[in-house]
This record gives sequence, C-alpha cells and structure tokens, in this order.
Amino acid sequence: MRDEMQWRAGILDDSSPVDDLSDLTCPSCGADLVDDERFISHRVCSDCGRHFSIPARARLELIVDRGSFQEITTPGPLEDDLANDQISAIDRISEQYERPVLDEAIVVGSAEIAGSRVVVISMDDQLLGAHIGALATEKIITGLERALARRLPVVAFCAGGAARTQAGPLAMVQGARLAAIAAQVQVAGVPMIAVLSHPTSAEIFGTFASQCDLIFAEPGTQVGVTANASRSLEAVERALTDEDLVDRGWIDGVVPRPQVRQHLADLLDVLGKRGGTFETVAPPPGVPDTIGPDDRNIRLRGVEFLPRMVSSFVEMRGDRVDADGPRVTCGFGRIGDVAVAVVAQDHAASREAGQTAPIRKAQRLARLAGRFEMPLVLVVDCRTDDDVHIVRPDESLAIAKLGSLLAMLPIPVISVAVGPVRGSLGTVLMTGDRRLMLEQAAYYLDGSAVSRGGRFPIPSAGGMSRHLWPARECERLGLVDVVIPEPETGAQADPGWTAMTLKVAISRSLAELASSGPRRLVEARHQRHRMLGQETEEGLAAIRFEMREWQEVQQSVAKSIEDLRERFGQRMPAQPKLSIQRPDLGELAARLRARREELRLELLERTGRGERP
Repeated sequence: MRDEMQWRAGILDDSSPVDDLSDLTCPSCGADLVDDERFISHRVCSDCGRHFSIPARARLELIVDRGSFQEITTPGPLEDDLANDQISAIDRISEQYERPVLDEAIVVGSAEIAGSRVVVISMDDQLLGAHIGALATEKIITGLERALARRLPVVAFCAGGAARTQAGPLAMVQGARLAAIAAQVQVAGVPMIAVLSHPTSAEIFGTFASQCDLIFAEPGTQVGVTANASRSLEAVERALTDEDLVDRGWIDGVVPRPQVRQHLADLLDVLGKRGGTFETVAPPPGVPDTIGPDDRNIRLRGVEFLPRMVSSFVEMRGDRVDADGPRVTCGFGRIGDVAVAVVAQDHAASREAGQTAPIRKAQRLARLAGRFEMPLVLVVDCRTDDDVHIVRPDESLAIAKLGSLLAMLPIPVISVAVGPVRGSLGTVLMTGDRRLMLEQAAYYLDGSAVSRGGRFPIPSAGGMSRHLWPARECERLGLVDVVIPEPETGAQADPGWTAMTLKVAISRSLAELASSGPRRLVEARHQRHRMLGQETEEGLAAIRFEMREWQEVQQSVAKSIEDLRERFGQRMPAQPKLSIQRPDLGELAARLRARREELRLELLERTGRGERP
C-alpha cells in the first residue's frame, strides 16, 4: 500500500527500486510524509508546499460534494465488435486492458460543487500521455455536449505528459474536434474553467485547456513538459512555470490544492447564479468629516473600493497575449445580490508592463461579461503624475477596439469615476450607459493646446499646462449623469460610507437599465453617444464657444497667410501685367449669323444646279 501511495505521489520512478525506500519523504525538503495529514488528504507537503500527482477520481473526491457525482459513460467504437470472430485474440486482450485504463485516465461526469451543478472533467497525468487520443477526446466532447444541452458550467482538471506513450496520427488532429465543440459552448454563454496541475504538456494546454474562459494552476505547475524515453532535463528546464504563466498573462492565477474547492465555489456562485434583485435603498445618513492631519494628502485607489463594494470577488488576471497588466484589476463578484463583472484602474500601479496589456485585459473581461450576460462596472482612477509618453500604434488600436466593444455590448455598462479621468483609457472607460462620479473627482485635460474655455488651470511639471474640470462642471456639461457626495476632506475620511454610497448608486443605475432589452439598450447607448455633451444648455454653449474659437483661429490663419503674401510680393520684382481684352459678344454673334446666312445661300445655289451638297 505504501509503494502504491509513493508511486501515485510521484516519488517513485519506474526505474526506482522499491526496496531502497523504507519511508515516505518529500524529495524537495526531506520531510516525513507518513503522518502528514495534508499529504494524506491532498497530496501536498505541509512543510514546503510541494504538490504531488493525484489520481483523477481522488481529485474529484476532494472537490465535488459527496454523493453528487454521476459519471458520463461513452460507449467505445469496438464495444459491439468484440464478439466478432474476425477480431484476433490479441486485439481482444488489448481492448480489454486499454479500456479500463482510459476510464481512469479521463473521468467525465456531472456533480455539484458547493451546491452548484457542473460538468467535471478530470485527467490523470500518470495514465494520460502528452497528447489526447481519439477515445479520450470523445469522452471530453460527450461531457461538453452535456454541459451545452443543460447549460451547466464546465470545470476541467487538466494534466498529462508523464506517461511514456507515443501518439498516433489520430491524436494529432483532435484539437480541431475540441475547438469546434468548445466554440459552441462559448457561444451559448456556458462558462468553462480549467485547473492545471503538474505536469501539463503543451499539447493538452493548447488543444483543450486554452479553450477555457478562466484558467488557474496549482503551485509548481509546469506547462510544456513532454516525457519521452530519455527524460531530458533540458526539456524540463525549458518548461514554463506557474510564475511565468501568470507574469505573461496566460493564466488567471495560482491556487493551492487545498483552496481549489472554495475558489471554484466562489467563482461558480457568481458565474452559475447570475441575476438577482437590485438594491434601491437610500445611502446611509450622515457624512462624517473627521480625518487625521497626516492623512489629508492620501487618496484612495480605485481598487481599494472593490472589497467594500463587491462581495465574493474573484480576480481574473492576464491578457492572454504577453503580460498581466497590473494597472487594471479585473474580476467577477456581486454588488448586492447581482452578479457583475468589474474593471478597476489602479493609479498607484507601475507602467512597467506597458500600456497595451491593461487595455487588452479590460477587453477580455468585457467579452466575457457580454458572453455571460453580466452587467459591467468600470471604475476609473487614472494617474496624475505621469510624464508625457509616445502613444504607440498598438495602444491606439487596442483603445479603438475597446471603445467599439463597449459600444456594442448587449449588457448594462456602468462607469464610475472615483479619481481623475485622464488619458485615452480613462476616457474610453467613462462611456457607459450611466456615468457616475465622486464629488471630488474630475476630468484632467493635458497639453499646451487645450481650449481656452477650460477652467481651474493647474501648473504641472515639464512646462505642460493642465486644466481641471470638477464633477459639478462635468454634470452641467452632460458628461456625467450623477455626482455622488463624499466628505469634504475626501473619501479617505470614511471609506466605508463612500463605498456604500457608491454601491447604492450603482444598484440604482442597474435597476434603471434592467428593464431594457439588449437591442433597446444598445440603441439607447448609441443615441446617448451621438448627443453626448449636447443634452444641456451648458454643453451647447460650450460647443458654440468652441465654434467661435475655431472661427477666430481660421480668421487669424487667413490674415497671417495674407500678410505673408503681401510681404512676399514686396520682395519680388515687378512683373509686366498682361492685358487681355475680352471680345464683344454682340459683334461675335453678328459674325456668326452672317456666316450662317452665307452657308445657307451657298447650299441653295448648289441645290438649284443639281449638285449634291
């Protein structure tokens, strides 16, 4: 029994003699695992946190509710032909041994995780090779079809690559089959969640795990390990670790095995139980105005409002291209009883990851929100101390795609400004169906060519001029729908009260938009964008003022050009003027009439003499 446990835990190799190990120890730290409760229950070392391999069915026992699992069986293509006399005895024996192995390598069924019904797919890396074969793919497709028919979320535990197998030609073409059924599941709005464990081959990650909407990994997971006869250490060193996957934006996070069940339960509670009742209660009475003298210059970040406004928040990381984009925090949670998707800017995050990664990250969450039919809440909080940087074409393209996506989403979009609104990303995030702004938030307009109609000029470093438009000014101009009050000294005076006020305002906006269907919602959004800034007298006055300014600029440019022409003409030598005399039109008409009469007489004379004209 101990040898079996050691082999399952990955301590024993096929070439390792069993008699040499008299006890069960961790190969990473040397801790004794015989009496380790965490290792016995989850196959995790309590001292160093090393995660060992675990069979597919044992993993399901840790995750799903007891007694809720119902396995989905897939009849094999040779099941009806086993009784055929034409099949050789060797083929019958091989089929008899291979089918139980396949049943243990990939286990598919429906179960409940903390009360949420899901379709689970569990893989055993000790029995599954680097590629998913045709029969294994058929089992996965059967499970996805069950999820598609019953609209059940999919939870897949992906692993494979430790078994020494050689893939056949059919295994090389299974990715198209899995991609086709996964696309149908995604179009139907059914969530797909993957949990990676070590090892996961590149083929399994590319053909199946990467098709999932959300991807998490256990600590120590390496993607790209493909075992072969030589077991080359260079191949293992080239594999991507869980830290690499997170940093490069390819997975959404690392979750230890003992916490996977609760993590999935929180995520399924949001994604699987969408909808709910909207809160329309009034905000808490009283606005405290107490703040320490050392805290007056402290400003709350946009992400600091998330734990106070959003419950059961599960963060989604990565743009699935090259980076995580820490300047934007994305995830799913609940505001009141309503499941929402949230994008929150973090003005204190660094710019090391680049400008395009957070934009793509916001795009990804917006697509998932539209697919899952969840309202989208955009929390805007930009930096005010950034230096001028060159906007690259990829950043401009990403901003354009994000703006088009937000304009076409068939779900309610709420924009909330808790700090400065500045730059291309902050501006495009403030284009929701309802635009809310804290009382001390503002629009920042940078550049020396800012219109003279701007108010409240503020000097800045680098010789750049900056203009600030407070929340009340933006409300009068029609750029903001609702201004949310906050303490005079700022939201940091009482973050809880401010967050509760924001939460109530968002709930009221969601309640107003809940009665509109997707098509009507998109049409109303387009109309609002079409008339943005022109719905108030102040907005129209600003437009007229801007038109007058442009007219003055045009007149000034025209006058400057005329002055240049005069100066240029004075420096050039005088040129002889050509006099062109215009002909007399009356005289020209008389000549034409006389010539026409001559031609008529000549024609008559020729006709009288019998000549052809």
